Amino acid sequence: MNTHNLLHTYPDDDLQYEDVKLKSVKKETEGWSVVREDGWSFYVPENGVVPEVGQIARFYGKGIGYTVRGLFLNGQKVFYRTEDEDRKAHENWVSAEKQRKQEAFFANKEKHDARIAALPEVFQRRLKKFQDTNPDFRWEFEDYELMVCEQAVLFATTFPTLEALEKFKKSDWKDQVKACPGIDEGHSDNSLACAIRLAYHYLTNKENVFREHGALVPLVGCKAYGCPHPESVNNEEDEDGHCHDHGCGCSH
Repeated sequence: MNTHNLLHTYPDDDLQYEDVKLKSVKKETEGWSVVREDGWSFYVPENGVVPEVGQIARFYGKGIGYTVRGLFLNGQKVFYRTEDEDRKAHENWVSAEKQRKQEAFFANKEKHDARIAALPEVFQRRLKKFQDTNPDFRWEFEDYELMVCEQAVLFATTFPTLEALEKFKKSDWKDQVKACPGIDEGHSDNSLACAIRLAYHYLTNKENVFREHGALVPLVGCKAYGCPHPESVNNEEDEDGHCHDHGCGCSH
């Protein structure tokens, strides 16, 4: 064991941490995949400190589900940011990500517009309602929403009866890929479920394609997405902007 790891250099005034023993370590291209004794895994970037099974790893941050802003192995620093430094780093990342997404959208705007124009009219209206409500929708969310709409049309075309669509919905992923050439293999559970729901609307009541909430509303909320629903007189949203009464025949 590296004797330098025994030199404790923990910050004195930061008590937001947990100590966990490392259960396994696997070398990757630019770092190590480690598994903690509690079962959680973490990627340790290459930084001159080699993780070893049995070491005490000190993780700084709010805990599982939050950003790890510091890591020490047997007292030796791998990386560390104070809460303020971590907040500023996140703000810088958000700003850079916003610029990247804006540049990517405008570089492909003509292709986006052509893809939208190729959709059935009710899907075009669906996208326009978000564009009209949220001035940032196009660069921030449109790529995701457009993919979901295109996939919904594909599903409705490939499975033109409710029985066929339901069978597809209940199939496992490998069978879904086989049954539907052209399916986007980058689907998340959320995007796939929304595309199938839109396909169901398209087969049963096309206007509900327009009324259905945005594909990312379950994750970001109506307000952030720019998702209007004037047809409903009882729409209520929680503090995060998530709608409880959709008024559109949807089931989420």
